[in-house]
Amino acid sequence: MGYQKSYSGVFNKYWDTYRQKVSESQSASQAESIQNVKDIFTQTVVKMLLEINPNLNINQNDIVYVSSEVVDGMTDKSDDVKNRLENDENYPKHYKISDKLLGEPEFVKMIEESDLISCFDKFAEITTNRIVHISKEHGHEKANGKRIIH
Repeated sequence: MGYQKSYSGVFNKYWDTYRQKVSESQSASQAESIQNVKDIFTQTVVKMLLEINPNLNINQNDIVYVSSEVVDGMTDKSDDVKNRLENDENYPKHYKISDKLLGEPEFVKMIEESDLISCFDKFAEITTNRIVHISKEHGHEKANGKRIIH
């Protein structure tokens, strides 16, 4: 694959604050708490990407936390990055990248030549763990005893 740029310095700048915000995120209802955690994921990833590349055309809808393991909306199979992400058994890690962003050459280059996916994965893992915890706090479980992840 060749040389990969590391954004661990930028990631580390956001990591502790992210974990703290996610763990402190609480609302009156389970649904609000879960949505707050998802919003923190999106806001943090977007801020991090804009710090790395202020010229990147990105907004809050371009990277969102999702709960399912199947990400819809990535229909164009011609893009190399999309193909690489979809064929990676570790992807998706509960987030969806918009087609618009995947069509941005600067973003594609950042993904192909760096460790950004692993950074996104770490944020998503904390988000997933918090959502499971919130669901457990509210006592929402399926009949088979497995927790519902929203």
